[in-house]
Amino acid sequence: MIIRELSLVIFFLAGDAAGLANGVTGEGIYAAILSGKEIAYKIINPDYNLKELKKMVKVKKMQESALTLLKHNKTAVKVILFIVKKLIKNKFIRSKVIILSSKI
Repeated sequence: MIIRELSLVIFFLAGDAAGLANGVTGEGIYAAILSGKEIAYKIINPDYNLKELKKMVKVKKMQESALTLLKHNKTAVKVILFIVKKLIKNKFIRSKVIILSSKI
């Protein structure tokens, strides 16, 4: 009688290896730390639902969709730039931006 041992190999990818670096900002440290933490929780508790990681991936997908739209739609870029220029000329908006940037 031949007995075969079945083994299940499970692996996880985190951070840049999982493609989680932010395409908008290029930042990847937060994604690496968060995904590593979430994977650790999942290893400890297989029923853990990775809620924070799922939320980050959802935001990443929305950002990538926006970037794709802007890459292929020059009219959308022109409209956004037009709106930004108008907002910058507005004294109230400009004062809020200055206040926000001084708090950073």
